[in-house]
Amino acid sequence: MPNAINDIAEPHASFVQSSLQGSLGQTHLASNPVECRHAIAQLPDDDIADLIHEIVFVILAIVMIVITLVRPRTKPIEYPTSRIDTRVHPQSYIFGSLIIAATVALYIIFW
Repeated sequence: MPNAINDIAEPHASFVQSSLQGSLGQTHLASNPVECRHAIAQLPDDDIADLIHEIVFVILAIVMIVITLVRPRTKPIEYPTSRIDTRVHPQSYIFGSLIIAATVALYIIFW
């Protein structure tokens, strides 16, 4: 028959143990790949995905820095320019304001 006090205390003990491993075991995990792999295997799937994204980001940043240091560009990049007129027509402000006012009025009426 299970002991109710041990059932309650057991999750807390594992939490304390895992938090101690987290705070004390950073350098130990880095020096011991077997324990590091075991610790990663215990992470939830979302944390593993985040860890993989962080590792890939760091690797890509290092590669870009190395490429820049080894072979920098001789001249700056010149981006193409367009002849399309990108100015906003003044009526757009008027009609946009009318749409926002109508939306606010409908919220007030039907709330």
